[in-house]
Amino acid sequence: MGQVWVDFEQEFSIDLNDRQIKDFLEKHKDIVNLFGDNFLKKDDKGNITLLGEMSFSIDSQDIPRSCTVVDGEINLSLARARFFSTTESSNAAFSWGSTEGFGEKFYKDLEQLISGGKAINGFHASATVSGDNGYSEGIYDWGEKGLIEDLQYYEYEEDEYEEENEDW
Repeated sequence: MGQVWVDFEQEFSIDLNDRQIKDFLEKHKDIVNLFGDNFLKKDDKGNITLLGEMSFSIDSQDIPRSCTVVDGEINLSLARARFFSTTESSNAAFSWGSTEGFGEKFYKDLEQLISGGKAINGFHASATVSGDNGYSEGIYDWGEKGLIEDLQYYEYEEDEYEEENEDW
C-alpha cells in the first residue's frame, strides 16, 4: 500500500470571529465530528487551520478497508481522506479508495466561510503520493461541487528507484 502526504498551503487570510466558526461547526456537526476537534481551529494568535494542521500525512494503513469506523471513534486519516474524496475532476493519478466525500453543500459553505464571499484561489493542498514505481503530485483547489484535483503522475527513474529500494 502507498502513503499519501498532503501539505497545506493555506495562503488565504481569514478573519473569522468565534461566532462564525461556531455556526459553521454546528451546521455541519455530523461531518466535523468525524475530525474530533481538528477540523477548523483558531489558535491564540487568531490563525486558522483546516483539518487540524498545516501539514500532515495520511497513511492508507490507517484507513479501515470498509472505510467505516465504530460510532464515536475518531479516525482522522479516514476523515481527511474523505475530505479530499469529493472532486470535480480527476486524472486518476491515484485514488482514495472507496472513501466517500461530504457533499456539495458542505464544500460550498466552507468556501463561503473562508472567502467571506470574495473570489479566492488561495486554498491549495499539495499532495505527494508514493507508490511502487512513481509518485503523484499536484494541488486541490475549490470547485463548484467540491474540490478540483489536478495531479500529475511521475515515474521514478530506474536508477533512482533502485537506490531508494536497496534496503528492502
